[in-house]
Amino acid sequence: MTDQHSHSSLNTFVECPARWRFQYLTDIEPAPVEGFREGTILHECVEEYAKHCRAAGVPSDLDRMRAIAGRFDDDGIADALNRFAEWHQYDWSLTVADGKGIERWFDVELPGDYGRMRGRVDELQFNEAENALWVTDFKSRRTASAPDQCPKQLRLYAWAMLQQFPATERVVCRYEYIYGGEPREWELEAPVSIEWATAIIDRIRSEEWWKATPGNHCSFCGFIAECAWLRGEIEFPFERAARMLFIAIGDAEVVKGFIQ
Repeated sequence: MTDQHSHSSLNTFVECPARWRFQYLTDIEPAPVEGFREGTILHECVEEYAKHCRAAGVPSDLDRMRAIAGRFDDDGIADALNRFAEWHQYDWSLTVADGKGIERWFDVELPGDYGRMRGRVDELQFNEAENALWVTDFKSRRTASAPDQCPKQLRLYAWAMLQQFPATERVVCRYEYIYGGEPREWELEAPVSIEWATAIIDRIRSEEWWKATPGNHCSFCGFIAECAWLRGEIEFPFERAARMLFIAIGDAEVVKGFIQ
């Protein structure tokens, strides 16, 4: 069982325990998922653009973003990047002391014996006058929608940043939308609770069957073939089927009996 966790891994388990096992406890390579391609490209380009603006000390640089966007034949991606550069302004006076405010990685110890939490914050700023951290996550969805309550992803990021900046009194969490739209903000006071995260880890540790739970998330899953085999919808070659059975059941003796 792994002691390394992330918001993505916890969310994967909640959506589908079988997918979580395939992804984090096996060496099976997931099939490429087209739905992730656009979001990955947008985030990588925004990261490149932000680091350029930081090095140049400028709030924006439309020419630079046009050059980045020009690499892509997809007009939708290029248009989104150019529009992002038009409305987004960086304020480098709010850069955190160590300068690592763009795509800030974290790897912090969870309370108790729950292991470690890893992740990456798209943008981290510090407002000294307000003694507040600003945690921003750039969303690549085309509609600017968000819940009334602060999303668990941002709450987890806020908690992690407070472990690195323990003297901070509050955290402002933000969604900003690459395709445009009104940003959303939630203010959290320290300390930030992550009991919901440790509760999911407890469920992971007690799981025995790793049940597949089909839903809309299946369209973004790279283990559709493996999952379909477990449900008896397709056939695999014998050796792969035996291996998949072991992965699903986790008991070598059961697999030996099945083979014999």
